[in-house]
Amino acid sequence: MDSALVFSKTTKGEHEIESREYHLNQHHRIALILVDGHSDVAHLHHKAGGLAELESLLESLAVDGFISTDSPTWQPTVGTRNEDKLISLKAALIDTAVMILGSDAGRVTKKLRDAVNDKDGLIYAVQQCKKLISLAIDEKKASEFQQKCDALINQA
Repeated sequence: MDSALVFSKTTKGEHEIESREYHLNQHHRIALILVDGHSDVAHLHHKAGGLAELESLLESLAVDGFISTDSPTWQPTVGTRNEDKLISLKAALIDTAVMILGSDAGRVTKKLRDAVNDKDGLIYAVQQCKKLISLAIDEKKASEFQQKCDALINQA
């Protein structure tokens, strides 16, 4: 990654800082907080101290729509490998949970974030989330969640 790149928070990123709606893990949240629209990647490394995977976190945040850069030449490497496609699928599953469940999505999105990044792991996590939604929220929403997630997984 070019150390001169400058990232800015998107509306989605600003919303996540205020609401924690997407339940980013601690490292992603720290990276998002560091992005200020003025500091380049080299300066963010300095500010991040021991956060070794900063560049990977920034790419992931960019792919998921939390940050962006004005650089016309920068393209994230995330999404080009199979594992990265699964990370994007996981983000889509999390977005689906938030869309269907709204403010009740917290525990479900945590389960999805903690899932193993392989297709079987995501399928298992969706099944577990469906059970959780059925028991704690609503069976109709659980069915809708399962159907939409199955469609996303089948497209991947």
